[in-house]
Amino acid sequence: MQTAPLPTEARQPCTAPADLLGGGDWRLIVGRMGDALITCEGRRGLAVQGYDGLAGAVSR
Repeated sequence: MQTAPLPTEARQPCTAPADLLGGGDWRLIVGRMGDALITCEGRRGLAVQGYDGLAGAVSR
């Protein structure tokens, strides 16, 4: 069994908090930042961890 390479987007770092700054109340900005970082890092971390585990098990 061979694994296809993990898409490069999954290994990209999450958006920098400064990139999420925009117009609006500071509470909205902080909420957007928190939501985006939690979502991004969770998805990226799970994807990379799962892929690396599968690739390691298959290549042994």
